[in-house]
Amino acid sequence: MVVKIAIIGNQILNSGPIPPGYTKWGFNRQIKEADYWFDIHRKTCEHLTDKSDYGKFIKEKGNKAFLSFDNPNFPKAEHFPWEQLVYKHGALFTNSVDWLMAYAITLKPKVILLYGITIHPEDNHAFCRPGNEYFIGFARGQGIEVIIPSTSWLCRPEYITPEYYIGLDHGRGIYVSEDALEQTVLFKNKQLYGIEN
Repeated sequence: MVVKIAIIGNQILNSGPIPPGYTKWGFNRQIKEADYWFDIHRKTCEHLTDKSDYGKFIKEKGNKAFLSFDNPNFPKAEHFPWEQLVYKHGALFTNSVDWLMAYAITLKPKVILLYGITIHPEDNHAFCRPGNEYFIGFARGQGIEVIIPSTSWLCRPEYITPEYYIGLDHGRGIYVSEDALEQTVLFKNKQLYGIEN
């Protein structure tokens, strides 16, 4: 049984170190340190050859690589079970993070860490946020702890300043001092990642 899964995006510079004890899942070509590798893109899976650098990398991963569509050049690669995930969740998938979150949930880990996945509102992947946040909520509803680093915009409102929490007092907002907010973030970073600020 996999206890802790870290899904690794490509925005890792500001995310702090990955704590020990996580099984690392990669899906971005820039990240090569993953224990398991996933490629969900149909065109890539069907047309990939073992002659390219990326193809050689996939071949080296063997049965620790998951492809959404079978390719005879990679006989050891596992089939990513996207059909089962669509049957369960419907058309809610916006990017690779959604697919990996949905698959991770089926393995019933205790913790999922979303590492290097920021999805800023002005990012060209901003359209992926609803899907990402759906699966975060779904996982938490299943009793799985989902850790989102403080550098990520996931599950954060983008339309208010950080010192206010809207909706706690009939829309007037509850003021939280910058010092108190900063201490909360610093405590979270230290507790979860061992980061000393």
